[in-house]
Amino acid sequence: MKKIFISLILVCSLIFPAVAQEPSKEENDKKVMEYIEKTITGWEHQLELEDWQVFFVDSIMTHDLFALQDELASLQQNKITNTDLYQDVQDKWGDQMDKALRKVFNDKQWEKYQKNGARKAAQNRQKRRDKKQKSN
Repeated sequence: MKKIFISLILVCSLIFPAVAQEPSKEENDKKVMEYIEKTITGWEHQLELEDWQVFFVDSIMTHDLFALQDELASLQQNKITNTDLYQDVQDKWGDQMDKALRKVFNDKQWEKYQKNGARKAAQNRQKRRDKKQKSN
């Protein structure tokens, strides 16, 4: 179960190198769509999602992951080399996705989602924010 959520985190690491290596946008889009489909299929069974939830989760993931991809591409296009900025973008969209998914999942589903790695990912994002704030 944790593998599916961890793969959500890994998509960020797949997108960033993909942008850095400059494969075609179509190749990147195809990889993102395959990832979304695989993730939703897993969540559909693990979290016992209803059809309407599958629709919303698909919409959320599609929007947020493509927005993440676009922001990372923009940083790359502008030749930004500060890796902290790339991490900030990933954290922003991770938080956004969690916030949106919370509205779709019921309490039981949310707790399962959290136990499968989302809680740890959110804690890691918060630690990075705290560390950044302390250094400023």
